[in-house]
Amino acid sequence: MKAPRTEFHLRGAKFFLGYLRLEEDPRAFAIYLSAFLNSTYLCGKALTREAQQALQTASQNKKGAGQRFIEWLETWERKLSPDDTAVWTFMSTKRGDDAYHEGVEPEIQSVLVPRRPSERMLYYTTGDVLRSAQKHYFHFGGQSYEVYRVCERYLALLESRLKEFLAACLPDTVDPRGPKGK
Repeated sequence: MKAPRTEFHLRGAKFFLGYLRLEEDPRAFAIYLSAFLNSTYLCGKALTREAQQALQTASQNKKGAGQRFIEWLETWERKLSPDDTAVWTFMSTKRGDDAYHEGVEPEIQSVLVPRRPSERMLYYTTGDVLRSAQKHYFHFGGQSYEVYRVCERYLALLESRLKEFLAACLPDTVDPRGPKGK
């Protein structure tokens, strides 16, 4: 695969997504969410640069590489399902909100969740093993979604975009096992 910076930023986004899944403290959650959004933004920027370079290298028409990538990207976005389009559009605006406006502040709700195994041992609980936890939600399309799940779907779309671009435009660079042979 010939998109090392794109893959690097995808790994960064996966890293922060892992912390988002576990974090309940609103302040720490906001930091991880901001880092996730910046990693996904940089992933898009890196793919644009690497795609244009790869298309220029593979083509006789060096000047048209940027336009070919933009056309491919527009076609890719039009093919998304309505649900994926909603996630893509929503998350694409969140990075701008985080960087240039008041930040991204999801709704926080207290919910009852099962205690972690380590907590059960610590408190010697028997019977009811629920605890209160903070969950973070985004609202769009008239519904509420857990932030972690929306970010997880957005990351899957970014990975799909990279894989589909390489398969469509640079088929000799695709490793069937996925990024880094995994």
